Amino acid sequence: MKLSEFSESDILRLKASSSWIHSDGWLTNDLICSWYGVLCQDGSEENNIIVELDLKHNGLQGNLPMSELMTLRTHLRKINLAGNAIQKLAGRNDESFFWPHLQSLLLQDNRISGTQPFSWLQNFPNITEINLSANRFNDSHIPGNVFENFSSVRTLRLDHNFIGGSLPSTLASLESLGELQ
Repeated sequence: MKLSEFSESDILRLKASSSWIHSDGWLTNDLICSWYGVLCQDGSEENNIIVELDLKHNGLQGNLPMSELMTLRTHLRKINLAGNAIQKLAGRNDESFFWPHLQSLLLQDNRISGTQPFSWLQNFPNITEINLSANRFNDSHIPGNVFENFSSVRTLRLDHNFIGGSLPSTLASLESLGELQ
């Protein structure tokens, strides 16, 4: 993502609130690639192409505005928001919600509930690692077709969620899957 594509309203929605443990650089004139938790392509602070967002254990609370993260989807390969207090993944889920390069989605140890995160997984065709463990998916049902096109998934963690019903049979066809919890 180029800095020019990251609008001020997007920054305000992701704004480092008082609950954040680290907010270095957020909402400043610093290069976006020098902001805490933002990793850019080739490790450079100048190219402004964000490939990783890592705000794990950082005091994030409430709803995660996934639709606001859409501006990052072109190059983003990893989202790590583990160990926060995120309750809901907010935003729409339609054809435009497609993340072609996302490989790792780490949302474990939050407070996320409902079935919405499972339906969104279909929009990550190159994902290799999904960790949704230790959330609040109590009695949530995983849609049967959610894992149909996941030929590259190697790690899938859903443990400590009390998921209702049985796991989809499509999990058995995931040839790359090495870890399932």
